[in-house]
Amino acid sequence: MTKTTRILRSSLSLLLCLCLLCSVALLFTSCGGTGKVDLSAGYRVVYEKGFNATLVACVKDFEQQVNGTFGVTLDKSATSDSEAVASEILVGETGRPETEALKKKIKGDGYAYGVQKGKLVIVGTSKLYTLMALEDFAATQLTAGNGTTLEVRETVCSE
Repeated sequence: MTKTTRILRSSLSLLLCLCLLCSVALLFTSCGGTGKVDLSAGYRVVYEKGFNATLVACVKDFEQQVNGTFGVTLDKSATSDSEAVASEILVGETGRPETEALKKKIKGDGYAYGVQKGKLVIVGTSKLYTLMALEDFAATQLTAGNGTTLEVRETVCSE
């Protein structure tokens, strides 16, 4: 192998690595930001008023997972027609501005979750998608980490 061939291969390898790094950086910048929620601050789950008994049971199971994972006790859950407070976990079509802001990011049918103005929002374009979002969030985000603080990377899944 000649010196010119080695230099050419090295240059090509370096160029490919640079392209790979740029594409990874682009991928990370296209993701939503990360929000933090301190669950010891008296959070409560607020769910869509139209949920049937099965969906309410899923919300209650989610609450138990949060309580068990972070060692906190969430305040009593409420339907979306209750008065808004600063520390809420919003599930479904709550009519709150934070829910609407995140729902606008969904293209077509799908779901999203993230932190909006200090509130954790989990929403779908239908009740089924909201349930899928709740399950995905529980599976991927509910891991014991920094005490009672939950760090959430905004996620939007669309068709």
